[in-house]
Amino acid sequence: MKTNLLIIGIILGLMIFCSKDNDLPGKKNYAINGVAQKGPFIHGSQIDISELDDLLNQTGINFKTEIKNNLGEFELTEISLVSSKIELTADGYYFNEIEGLLSPSRLVLKSLSDLTDTSNTNINILTHITVDRIRALFNEGEDFKTAKEKAQNEILTLFYIDSIYVGSFNELDISNQEEKGAVLIAISSIFQGRNTVAELSKLLADFIEDFGIDGMIDNTSVQAELINNAYLIDPVTLRKNLEKHYSSLGLDLYAPNFEKYLLTYIDSTDSESTIEMTYPLTGSYGENILAMENEQVIDENVEYSVTAKFPSDLDLLIRLKINVMEGNVTWVVDSSKQENWFGILNNGDEIRGQILGGMADMSIVFTGTGIIEVQVETFKADIVDEYLGTKLSFLTIK
Repeated sequence: MKTNLLIIGIILGLMIFCSKDNDLPGKKNYAINGVAQKGPFIHGSQIDISELDDLLNQTGINFKTEIKNNLGEFELTEISLVSSKIELTADGYYFNEIEGLLSPSRLVLKSLSDLTDTSNTNINILTHITVDRIRALFNEGEDFKTAKEKAQNEILTLFYIDSIYVGSFNELDISNQEEKGAVLIAISSIFQGRNTVAELSKLLADFIEDFGIDGMIDNTSVQAELINNAYLIDPVTLRKNLEKHYSSLGLDLYAPNFEKYLLTYIDSTDSESTIEMTYPLTGSYGENILAMENEQVIDENVEYSVTAKFPSDLDLLIRLKINVMEGNVTWVVDSSKQENWFGILNNGDEIRGQILGGMADMSIVFTGTGIIEVQVETFKADIVDEYLGTKLSFLTIK
């Protein structure tokens, strides 16, 4: 009998303790809503919410919910927290706006938020890449709000975007048809590029590690990958993919003017692209004059090749000009020996080449003696020719 009374007492004590724990002083109920997007995460993707303490460490209080539709929307009507600061994690499949398809594997994105400022807690590429930087600034003595604003401004500076168009990253939504929606689309697509989910995750991790230190990107590999990705984007296709996706969800939305932010980044960044044409030493018709070193001597009345290899992942346009700088030099191009060059190369005229992931080649024979200038300009082949660089050499005919 005494044993039973003791057990009952213990149970009652635990119940009282648990009741008091659920009613701790300072606990407050919050509502949370938002969207998780790379493109939009799909219905059923997981959302984890973790309470953070005064040092932005997780307290062990966690909540879970799922994205409720293919717009990436999620909601919790009531959670009880001591701290108003939380970390959110989205884990799931998403709509890839570059490919116009669902991702084949899952992506994880994060966000930090203070619920005293807003119940809107969106998760996106921009919230994800600022998490570690916010924590670093906070640990250096900045208050949470200041750390967050500073980290956001540092990101926007890296992409040459004025912060007046953006506001809080937690409020950004790619379906927003204003400037802030355009900014998110542009930066999200720059990270995505032609990457697989694994490649995107690695790029994000490398970026976050570097950016978290001082708000800058010093890693030249990250710099090159971002500008390469920007060049790879076909804005027309991206816009069609987004608008088609929203139409499939019953929404009549148009993509805002994200193109200007892509062009601003491409035109303004000092990062150097590693995407380039290659020039084999020989082509189908002989030595390749485009691969020859400056001031190299070549023979008249000998067949040579004009050969350029195009990268497999970028639609490039090249323009070739051959100009006589000294002497009396002419040349003949055989139209039956011409692949993926367009036009007839006469003195002073230009000829264009364009192919995706293949070779442009043609036969050329020089007559006479003198010095010629061989100039190849490379452009991105889209609606507006986007200049990438020039290869220039001077060859002597004798």
